[in-house]
Amino acid sequence: FAYAPLGPERAPYARLALGIPEDVAAAADRRLLMQALVSLLGAVLLVIAVGAYSSRRFMQRRVQPVIDSVRRIMHGDLSARTGQAPAADELGELAAAVDAMASSLEQQDKQAIRTLAALREGKERLDLVLEATETGLWDWNVQTDEVQFNESWAKMLGYRLDEIEPHARTWERLVHPDDLPHVMHTLREHLEGRTPVYETEHRMRTRDGQWRWILDRGRVILRDAEGHPLRAAGTHQDITSIKESEEKLDFLACLLYTSPSPRDRTRSRMPSSA
Repeated sequence: FAYAPLGPERAPYARLALGIPEDVAAAADRRLLMQALVSLLGAVLLVIAVGAYSSRRFMQRRVQPVIDSVRRIMHGDLSARTGQAPAADELGELAAAVDAMASSLEQQDKQAIRTLAALREGKERLDLVLEATETGLWDWNVQTDEVQFNESWAKMLGYRLDEIEPHARTWERLVHPDDLPHVMHTLREHLEGRTPVYETEHRMRTRDGQWRWILDRGRVILRDAEGHPLRAAGTHQDITSIKESEEKLDFLACLLYTSPSPRDRTRSRMPSSA
């Protein structure tokens, strides 16, 4: 390197020369290059970090409403929605699917509530009818032999409902021994699918030891895939007064059949000709 300041006539006053060895210059260039590369790499990493943070914040803003909606749905809030506008990417499709699922569940829940209310109203009406007609009701789990009886079923035999064991053996023990074979045969025929309904008239023992005639009707209401009975239900009606009336009619009919007619009585009083 040389430096030469010029005078008035542009003639140099003096010359200054500075020499730098090549290895020193090369080392300086390498340091500058390394510094430049490090600076560039730092800038690139900074840009990546800022971009990742911004992208994460952007994704979080879109994903979090979906997560919140799913949590609310899981806790029973079927009115939860993501509140996101439709988008063509995967997150948009996911949000739309969550909203559609919530809408479907909400509609099903409303329908279930209406159905449950209708069933409850129907049950109340049925209870009123059964109570007014003094009809006993039984609901039998054929697999476990558990039976649910209503109050009228127990009352017609002189019991309270809490005194009746909810099991099929309760009914079997109360059926008249002479009637039980026929009743069980009729019941098996229906359980095996040979008859459309089960219906018998049999006597049952009351709490005070009397016998009441019962009209027992029912049918299997649920079978498994192989046709085995799972659940049956039916009713009991006390027909003792009807049976007593039938017995009286039979007795009168028997008397009329065995008694002589008025003509026969007249002939019996007429003297026989010599």
